[in-house]
Amino acid sequence: MTSLRVVLITLFACLVVSIPLSPAQAQQTASARTKITISGTVLLPDGQPASDARVLAGYRDSAQQGKQAETHTDAEGRYSFVLTDADPRPAVMLFATKPGFAFAYNWYSGKPEGAVLRLGAKPAALVGTIVDEQGQAVAQAEVTITSGRIAKPSADPETGYLDFYKNRFLHCTSDAQGEFRLEDLPFDAIFWFDVDAPHQARITGKRDLSDTTPLRVVLQPEATIAGHVLHEGKPVAGITISAQSQAPGGWGKALTGADGGYGIEHLPAGKYNVGIADFPEGLTGAAVEGVAVKAGDHATGVDLTLTPGALVTGKVTAADGAPMAGASVASYGPARPPSGAWCHVVKTAADGTYSVRLPEGHSRLYYMGNLPG
Repeated sequence: MTSLRVVLITLFACLVVSIPLSPAQAQQTASARTKITISGTVLLPDGQPASDARVLAGYRDSAQQGKQAETHTDAEGRYSFVLTDADPRPAVMLFATKPGFAFAYNWYSGKPEGAVLRLGAKPAALVGTIVDEQGQAVAQAEVTITSGRIAKPSADPETGYLDFYKNRFLHCTSDAQGEFRLEDLPFDAIFWFDVDAPHQARITGKRDLSDTTPLRVVLQPEATIAGHVLHEGKPVAGITISAQSQAPGGWGKALTGADGGYGIEHLPAGKYNVGIADFPEGLTGAAVEGVAVKAGDHATGVDLTLTPGALVTGKVTAADGAPMAGASVASYGPARPPSGAWCHVVKTAADGTYSVRLPEGHSRLYYMGNLPG
């Protein structure tokens, strides 16, 4: 029988302390999560209302799944969303675009009047051609902007960084000649983007829009990783498997089928840690570390096994002994090998306690949070 181990994490006063919600606040948050109404205005660069502008909202539902809603402004530039089953605690991202203008981007602050989005006067474009390693045009490749750095008030005021990940606000598809064009972007920006195409490795690129030279993106044949997930010798369906490169850039995921099998596609060459992304209740499992693939390789037999492991419990407290609610406790070990950046994270309860199920072997637990300054 596996013994339990209690881990106590005590934080010094320099760490940020999360304040637990009162019962009244918790009830208000649960109510707000059911429905959020957001209204605001989209303006042209000269301050006039922007009619028929496209406005999107990116948010998370109560299950922390990414959602997206869309509407258009009226003749007065006004927009309104009713987001159902929305969690208001992560900020709602708002994005507006209108042909001929640079997009506007902001966060919903919770104010009744919503967010004012002002379009830019100098639009730029991300333009290029996508080819395979033989130089042949790749049609139907998807180009998606994932993040950017921009000198705009709508960006983070300290860093100017915008994160579009999990919100496909800006994307396009290459034509028969492999050409693509994403318009209405701010001219004073740097963007990171992904390119996905059938049977090709996913590639991540970076572009400063002050450079107007058309891009030439060369794709390599995809590598794939496949295997099965078992529990007590039987296949397990509906399990999400992730492959994370030990170097920056490569990643992929897949869902197991009825036979417990999975296949992760579109991987660039590299070494990958392959593991279970979300463990079923009461189970855990070790990842397979360092699966090496070259361009065009198809690795098979990368099997994963679910086990009960051990339930590790503990408590996170500040230096004065006060419990820390909502603190993040991360772990590296057999389930999340330290050779990659992928870690396992759980949150503490209102009394500062946490529990995490870990597979056999040595794991390192630590508090993951911000320091002041």
